[in-house]
Amino acid sequence: MMPNGTAKVLDFGIANAPRLATVASGVPTARHPPVTQVQVRPAQPGTPPYMAPEQVLGHAVDERADIYSLGVVLYEMTTGQRPFLDADALQSMGTGAKGAPRADAIEPSVPKPLADLIAKAMAVDVTARYQTAVEIGAALAALQRDLDEQPPPLRQRVARGAAGVGLLAIIIAVVGVATTVGFDYTFGLSGPFAAQSPSMYFVWGLRALFPSAFQMTLAVLVLLGLRVVFHLIEAIGPMGRALRRVRPWGADVATASGLNTPSMLAQALCALAIVGLGVVVWRHVALIESWGALINSYSADVLRPLGPNHMREKSVYRTELDMLLLALGFGFLTVVRRRRQRHSKDGTAALVLLLVTMTVIMLMSEWPYRVFYHHYHNCCERIHYAGEQCYIIGSSANESQIFCPASAPPRNHVVSNSDIKHDPSRVVENVFSILDPAR
Repeated sequence: MMPNGTAKVLDFGIANAPRLATVASGVPTARHPPVTQVQVRPAQPGTPPYMAPEQVLGHAVDERADIYSLGVVLYEMTTGQRPFLDADALQSMGTGAKGAPRADAIEPSVPKPLADLIAKAMAVDVTARYQTAVEIGAALAALQRDLDEQPPPLRQRVARGAAGVGLLAIIIAVVGVATTVGFDYTFGLSGPFAAQSPSMYFVWGLRALFPSAFQMTLAVLVLLGLRVVFHLIEAIGPMGRALRRVRPWGADVATASGLNTPSMLAQALCALAIVGLGVVVWRHVALIESWGALINSYSADVLRPLGPNHMREKSVYRTELDMLLLALGFGFLTVVRRRRQRHSKDGTAALVLLLVTMTVIMLMSEWPYRVFYHHYHNCCERIHYAGEQCYIIGSSANESQIFCPASAPPRNHVVSNSDIKHDPSRVVENVFSILDPAR
């Protein structure tokens, strides 16, 4: 097998057998004049452990001898050994006449349908074998479909479920850490003011992922509904006939462009990811700059997109990233499935780049979650300190870190809890409200 997945034929012994036999028997050919003495035809040339019994005996051979040899190769692939270990042709002939032991008798892990297929391909009686390459090819394709449709063993399903739960827990924790670190960075929290229990990482991870998961699920349901509608339209009327004519054209385009191969599809998805991410950044550059800024030192104009008047843009920003991530996720799974079907490793570099880009997109969506929505989840109580309107953004036993948005930088101060004058109404609001006077 070549690295690109094509088969390279190196042994043409059977193909040359008729010519060699004809020469040996004294029949004239264009390249060999008649011989005066007729010789007895010897056994057919070939590699003894892979030769069909009739070939070893010197009988007439046809494509069914090749099918026997293919059965030997399949036997060796599945069991790790040849059906006959004899190197001598006469010994192989003797054991071959009795037939080989079944593959699943040698290696119990070989599925019974596959062992049946190999046994039929290696039948001693040529009439009991598959008669053509097309027939055994169809049998192999049907066997592959049956094996793919069979559910995995219970132990394997349990292991996969446990791995899935573990991976989900890791993703939730990573997202929780990312959105917490993003909040602490933007607000300038550190030390005891940034401390929280490890369980809160899971809480913030769940809070951040739930809106994204809800939007993705809704999008998948809409797409499934559209697919049903498309099939209904395709089944009736002139429009249906037109759609049926278009479908093969789409498959031809995919084949001509190479998108039906894992490597080319992975490269196309990488290009889509980079272009899509670039469009999102271009559309929301001011918002991205605001959540990447430090509220302690950046100007009010940079921080203004974090205010309550920009809630719609924040939601649109996250929705665009979520939909891009959903599309790339489907593409990623498609590439993985095609690689598995073809037993190929093509496109590994592009697949890794795609995975990295998807991780960046997810972090860009989840990192600013607490910064965007702290008005709803973080208790930022409005207070008065030194004649200014400020907010408590972090507390410890005796001190608080406060943020005074209307003051000149630096806007963060660490003060004693006894110096804070609480607002009598105990108002909790968006800390950037004062920067959004149009509210």
